[in-house]
Amino acid sequence: MPSPAPSLSHSPTLLLLRTPLTAAAGRGRGLLLLLHGLALATAAWLGAGVARADERQDIFALLDRGADSPGLRSTVQQISQMGLTPDRVAALLREGRPYAPGPGGFRQEVLTDAGGRRSPTWVYVPEDYDPAKRYPLIVALHGLGANGGQMYAWLSPWVRANGFLLVAPSAQPRADVELGSPSWDPKAPPMPHWWKYTSDGFPLLALAWMKRRYNVDEDRVTLLGYSMGGYAAWNVGARFADRFCAVAPFAGTLKREEVPGPTHETTLRLLRNLRGLGVRFTIGGRDEIVPVAEARDIDGYLTRAGVAHVYDEMAGRGHVIPDVVLPGASKMKEAFEWLLARKRDADARVVEWTGLSADHGSARWVQVEKLSRPEARLRAEWTARGRLAVQCLGVKRFRVFVPDEWADPGGALTVSVDTRGKGGRAQTLEYEIGGVSLKALVESWSKSQDRALVYGRSAMVIVPETFDDAEPAAPPAPGANPASPAASPTPSATPPAPPRAEKREDEY
Repeated sequence: MPSPAPSLSHSPTLLLLRTPLTAAAGRGRGLLLLLHGLALATAAWLGAGVARADERQDIFALLDRGADSPGLRSTVQQISQMGLTPDRVAALLREGRPYAPGPGGFRQEVLTDAGGRRSPTWVYVPEDYDPAKRYPLIVALHGLGANGGQMYAWLSPWVRANGFLLVAPSAQPRADVELGSPSWDPKAPPMPHWWKYTSDGFPLLALAWMKRRYNVDEDRVTLLGYSMGGYAAWNVGARFADRFCAVAPFAGTLKREEVPGPTHETTLRLLRNLRGLGVRFTIGGRDEIVPVAEARDIDGYLTRAGVAHVYDEMAGRGHVIPDVVLPGASKMKEAFEWLLARKRDADARVVEWTGLSADHGSARWVQVEKLSRPEARLRAEWTARGRLAVQCLGVKRFRVFVPDEWADPGGALTVSVDTRGKGGRAQTLEYEIGGVSLKALVESWSKSQDRALVYGRSAMVIVPETFDDAEPAAPPAPGANPASPAASPTPSATPPAPPRAEKREDEY
């Protein structure tokens, strides 16, 4: 709980003024009252500053404990017991956690995931680190057979020169991933790898670890990787695009033959999620390990999908590119000049998401929670305050977090949903979401631990089924409250949409 404000009887300001005030009492009571009022105001201001710092510290301690355990209900209850209004909690979350001064330079840490795997991790903090200042961060992922130390040795001169934080975790074997192909030896010992692109992996764990300890500028986080790490940069970046301002893969593409999962063509469609991010990728034109044809496929797909990017195919270079890895390499100088200009747009009015799992269902102010098919898409656009237009395929349920600038003053939310499926039609769903709630604040912060993606209002949207497979809707339970997240909104159907012209694969 917050510490109490300092007692006024022990205020340094009052102690200093007590003698002069006593002497002045006989000469001018007006002066006495004036000085006494100033003393009270100063002491109250100092006390408020202490209380505010303690409030922030307590709130983030509760959030950190909640993030490390299943369920957020107890976290919401504990924060509510602090006696703060939801608006006050929102302001504190957006202000960010209080950071302690820390030594700059290199350090090595060990990160532990929920399954007990341990990842040696290399960290760099600018020598003149100031906890009151926000810093850009690079999450660096190494290649096969290496560890985070390789990335630190390569990147440390560049992050030092440009004022970046750096975190470089080490890949570990995963028992839930069985690698296998005609060219893969099944008797080989478990191999450390990144080829499981999920929210519980070390790339995102390293990002969250840095956010807890250092003042990371969430709008300037870059995911970078080389070789196997380049594959991970593409795949993690495309699945969790709202965490980053840029992805920078070197000598890596999207799909390895020995890694089970979606095909190269399916994974290509995830690259739609990179719209609005910086994308810069480099490969040797004679890479003997990574198929250059796949890099060219990515270049072509990004162009057709309207994703701005920089593609650098180095003629005559192999898998190890001297222009990149040698000290003072010219391509790294270009890359960091480009990175310094990258910044995330966290306040997007339009969200577009393509996904293969609800595990990577986060897209700024949308959280996809259930899919009805293996590959799904969603596009959501604010058309006015309190009015959201959604088009989706394969999405069964999603939560929308309402940014303050798009919230209806009366607490209403209208969502128009077009499933665009065979026999489908647009439906309008009405919600009463009210004002700022602690539940929405905690849920939005917990999904990405990002002060720029904190929202105080939300609604759960159950996507209406197409008429081909829809079942009659069950009547609402007696006494159900439409404003409750568990209650179903009232749909108002519009006539079936006319047939639409077929669109290219790279369009929605």
